[in-house]
Amino acid sequence: MPRFHLHTLSRTPNLTVGERGDAKECLRFSKQLAVLIYLASRPQGRATREELIGLLWEGSSPHDARQALRQVVYQIRHGTDRELLSGDEVLVLERSALAFDVDAFRQLLAEGRLIEAFELYESDFLANVALSGAREFEQWAEGMRQQLAAEWRQLLRTLIAHAVDAGNWSDAAEYSRGLIERDPYDLEPRIKLVELLSLSGDEVRAQAAAEEFRRVAAEIHGERMPQVLEEALARAITPAAVPDRRQSRGFPRHPELVGRAGEFRSVVDRWRRALGGDGVAVLISGEAGIGKTRLTRDLVRRFQRDPCLVLQSACYTVEHSDPLGPFVEMLREAHAAPGLAAASPSSLEVLATFVPEVGTRFGATISARPAPIPREAMSVSLIDAFVAIAEELPLALIVEDLDRATPPTIEFVHRLARRAKGSHLLLLMTARDVGRVPETSQALRDLTSTGVVTEVPLTPLDLTDVWHFIGSIAKLPAEDTGWSLAERVVTKTAGVPFYVLELLKALYDSGDLAVEDGVWRFSEAVRDAARPLPMPETTAAILGKRLENLGETALEVFAALGVMERETSIKDLSALTGLEDDAVTGALGALQRRRLIGRKGGMPAVLHDELGAAAIHAVPAALVSRYHHRATELAEEAARLGRPAEWSVAAHHAASAGDFDRAALNAARAAALVERTSGREAAQETLHGILDPMPEPVRRELEGELATVLSGKRAARRWIELRTGRRPAWQHPAAVGGLAAAAVVIVVFAWLLSSDGGASPAVDQATIDGIEWCRGEFAVSPSPRGTRLACVSGDGLALSLGDAVSEAQPVTLEAPGRIQGAPVWSADGAYVGFWVEGDTNQLYLVERSGARGVRAVQGAEGMRMLLQGGRLD
Repeated sequence: MPRFHLHTLSRTPNLTVGERGDAKECLRFSKQLAVLIYLASRPQGRATREELIGLLWEGSSPHDARQALRQVVYQIRHGTDRELLSGDEVLVLERSALAFDVDAFRQLLAEGRLIEAFELYESDFLANVALSGAREFEQWAEGMRQQLAAEWRQLLRTLIAHAVDAGNWSDAAEYSRGLIERDPYDLEPRIKLVELLSLSGDEVRAQAAAEEFRRVAAEIHGERMPQVLEEALARAITPAAVPDRRQSRGFPRHPELVGRAGEFRSVVDRWRRALGGDGVAVLISGEAGIGKTRLTRDLVRRFQRDPCLVLQSACYTVEHSDPLGPFVEMLREAHAAPGLAAASPSSLEVLATFVPEVGTRFGATISARPAPIPREAMSVSLIDAFVAIAEELPLALIVEDLDRATPPTIEFVHRLARRAKGSHLLLLMTARDVGRVPETSQALRDLTSTGVVTEVPLTPLDLTDVWHFIGSIAKLPAEDTGWSLAERVVTKTAGVPFYVLELLKALYDSGDLAVEDGVWRFSEAVRDAARPLPMPETTAAILGKRLENLGETALEVFAALGVMERETSIKDLSALTGLEDDAVTGALGALQRRRLIGRKGGMPAVLHDELGAAAIHAVPAALVSRYHHRATELAEEAARLGRPAEWSVAAHHAASAGDFDRAALNAARAAALVERTSGREAAQETLHGILDPMPEPVRRELEGELATVLSGKRAARRWIELRTGRRPAWQHPAAVGGLAAAAVVIVVFAWLLSSDGGASPAVDQATIDGIEWCRGEFAVSPSPRGTRLACVSGDGLALSLGDAVSEAQPVTLEAPGRIQGAPVWSADGAYVGFWVEGDTNQLYLVERSGARGVRAVQGAEGMRMLLQGGRLD
């Protein structure tokens, strides 16, 4: 699998290592990246140095150009991998190590994976970038840009045709807008847009599109528009009939947004206030399936019509490793936003610890703060960053499923909402009206009770809304069958849009509903109002009914997606199910045609929690347990490869599989990472966030195992060491017993200051009970405030005790290894002593005058005597 990924069809061309959320930027657009792009575009991935010099250094002297190319090659190899670019006079790119998005785009087109190709093509090839002194390269890039843009336009036309065939007028209209954006003076897609908006029933937008068509046509042809265009426009505004469509597979189309006009306008009005500098926070609430996600998606499209920055995130039950995680993810996405530079340096220093991209961007002026960083400092810094970005460009922060968040996350939302006032910031959230746990429900009620956050509750659809809902999928016949169907649908589903749609899909799958020429056709069982609908009585049974004819393979893949509870790659689905990639791909195609799954970030995902739960209940419990076991292994592997948030995912799946020991260990690992960066209290919050959503018996079991960590009596990292037995020799019980019995010698270091107080004695190696402790340079300097010591280089211990250290003050080490921090000094030299007693490991600094060299203290009792005033002679 390629290690590096070259992005040229994105808004910010770059080279990254890793994929998707784990990608780390190696190179931004520059001559280094231009060299890689040109080589990646060559059939064999090679080019001579002379060819590259001619492309990129036109006008430079031969000596300067060759020197510049040597420097570029060195920077590429130094910043990536020496194996990526080889050769001397002929430079060769190792194609197997690099994924090129242009190749991926064309491969997806060849395989007919049009939606994935559409999502990959974010922007034209190397759009909006330029290189000085590289006219030849610019001309070559322009040729590539035009060729790829032509392929993109053909892709959009194909997608429009497919959407029209399926009766998806709104989707087809969106693709038409894409064509218009690429060529504003192409009248054909503008005519098509008017027709599609008319077919979708959106008369207002259709008329607006028609007026825009007339304006552009007047620019091209003068004030008098040709008769043929007038006639074409008239036909588009009032299409005589739905266009003939090829027979489409699966459910005909997704319905329009119905019954939410008032709520939509309410949020848009608040967005306009934010654009004017009066920021607001809005919570869209309602029961499961009520349409929160659909309304949010349409709102995001509306926001993006204005010059603004829209950032989106979501709270996941399986990803509770950090209460502020969704907001950290959004900041990571916005790390290059211009307004971020206006945040305070102290905020940027804190954020750089959690978002390395911030440290990279502002590395010349700030340094990342050493961990741990209190949660309060992190909260203040995030708020400062978002407000600073909003001062430069209106900002919409979208956080979905807040009911899955921890109370500390909701408290942070409350603070951010208060700061939004007076800025160009809209904070838009969605949440179920009841949280997963009582504490979350109370936190959500508190969020809206103060008036800082405006709640927009969504209610079920009424009879008229459901009638329009059905009619937005296909035209209803003139007879009153549609009203009769709407009445019975409301009775069965209580007007909840998700269940209304699932009931219609189930009737469609059973053949009792059909669409011919864009018009609904009903079976006798549906047409006869006196007969009950041929459907189960409960909504859960409705969902189950839809899965009956899926087939074993598709059902197993669907259940695996339900177990994962989030978007999942084909590779991971293959690992979970034990099926070949081709079998998984085929199953996903069947599920997508039935509109049981969608895509998030280009990967398949269950459209709704209830659908995932129905899939899980439709397969044997033993299979679900096996999926959870394999999901645990996948999450643990991902965590070890640099995605620490996966430890909490692993804990969730292990608990669901009944492996409580493994669940407790992975939960502690997630907490230990937070403990390192944000302290013990934040780690306890993380543990509660992982445990709270779990079923009561499971939660009690894990709370018992993690009791000492949850109570604060033991650090998470120390708990892990005791549980796994992976402790240094001095921490094992045998070593402790030997210490008490045989008075283990504890070596104490001393450094005598030079006369000017600035000496830095070198220490090659020091050991405690045979354990290597530290190598490197120790800095010793005078300080009137107390006794301090620091290891300023090397690969061992680096210690900080904060401000002044009084004589003989102990420092508890929560785990072996490093303690990072600021320098520590000593006025007259210092002893460093290490003492083990029970589960406590303590390092002592003891002020010392006069004597030189290294002395030993015999055992724990000797250390006590020393600390109580004993002397070393």
